[in-house]
Amino acid sequence: MCSFHAKSCENPKPKKKSKSKMQRDSDRMRTFIEKKQMSQFPFQGLEDKELSVFTCSIQDESAKQNLKKLKVSHSNSLKEIAVLKSENSKLDTVRKENVILKNSLDKVNLERLEHGRIIQTIEHELAEHRSRTEHLERVVVQLEEENLNLTNSRQRLTMEFKNTDLQYNRI
Repeated sequence: MCSFHAKSCENPKPKKKSKSKMQRDSDRMRTFIEKKQMSQFPFQGLEDKELSVFTCSIQDESAKQNLKKLKVSHSNSLKEIAVLKSENSKLDTVRKENVILKNSLDKVNLERLEHGRIIQTIEHELAEHRSRTEHLERVVVQLEEENLNLTNSRQRLTMEFKNTDLQYNRI
């Protein structure tokens, strides 16, 4: 191996930097980090007054357009919120009406149940009246038969009496 390559293979000792060079490198690194942060977060570290001066001095058209878009979007959002509030109040009204209708339906159902009980009572009474009527119809038929029998017996007895009377009158 040549002497050049032999020296490069040895572990060279790192050179010590002077304090001024270290300070310079440190300052460069700090400014680099600050610039990087400013590019990511442009308003970081600014006071409110500095921020307002900075934002007021913006002349960029795209920023103005974005601001206009945000204002339009905000006004549209406010309109949508107003519409949603209106719909929410309508929904509350519908809910209240729904509760009222449900209560009315419950009352109607109770009345229907009561009417059903009344109808059952009337049907029971009607069945009792029907059975009494059938019994009375049978009694009427029996009485008519007895009446017919009595009428026939009376006519027969009347005929017999007349016959007997005629016989006594002849004698």
